[in-house]
Amino acid sequence: MNLESAVSALELPSIPPLRALVVEDEKLERDALVLLLRGFFPSLEIDEAGNVPEFERFARERPPDIVLLDISLPGGNGMLSLERLRREGLGAQVVVVTAYNTLANLARALEDEVASFLWKPVRAEALREAVEKCVHRRETEIRQAMRIKALEQRFKEALKELAEHGELISASVEGVDDTECSPVRRAVAFIREEPGKASLEEAARHVGVSPGHLSRLFREEGVRFMDVLKDARMQRARTLLLSGASVRQAARESGYGNAAYFGFAFKKIFGIAPSTLRRRPVLSKENPGSSAERSQFV
Repeated sequence: MNLESAVSALELPSIPPLRALVVEDEKLERDALVLLLRGFFPSLEIDEAGNVPEFERFARERPPDIVLLDISLPGGNGMLSLERLRREGLGAQVVVVTAYNTLANLARALEDEVASFLWKPVRAEALREAVEKCVHRRETEIRQAMRIKALEQRFKEALKELAEHGELISASVEGVDDTECSPVRRAVAFIREEPGKASLEEAARHVGVSPGHLSRLFREEGVRFMDVLKDARMQRARTLLLSGASVRQAARESGYGNAAYFGFAFKKIFGIAPSTLRRRPVLSKENPGSSAERSQFV
């Protein structure tokens, strides 16, 4: 059986319901878009955001498969926000819904791999066609990731079976570093080594796949690229703070350009502000009053 036949013969699990995120500050327009989506695509799970902070929060906490995105939003610019999220690993199909039909917006959207543009007021049929294209693309991406994962698993099982029957030397199988076989694990190793410099693009380049494909592989493993990156960055920041680095230095070297956002994210994870962590001493059990011990940090 050739590779194409093997791929076609794979039995794959059903695709879970896709999630859409409607980002629109005008409530009436947002309600209309949601109503149309529910009518055209009953199986879609739909979240709503009315400003940039809500958009970024939903994208990070409940990664969407499809985004309907307005450009002009309270709290920032929709396209700039999308750029930030793309760098963090957002792999959603995006439909821009805007009243600003300008070449500048179009150029920026193309750079961010926007699937479609819809001009306000949005026609129902145009919305259906645009989202239908996104659904088809996203389901194709998910199936492809499922096939790759299934083929990798079958390949590993075949190697083990051959080894057990003496057709391969066991040592040659056991000596294969699993990180060499898995793009996700190689990417994780890269992130942990250089969390301050790592990004979806850099990690994808390191393992030899596209950013979108790497993001999908992470999700197939049950984790999100941005969560792994955030965890590595926070652990690096904590280590830096414990070694005496300033909050600004820890933020910068762990990959956060905005010290204020870094402080908020750090406290949310560790339950303590980075400045407090840096000042808190650890007292020796043997000598609680030791001045040497007071120079240490938790």
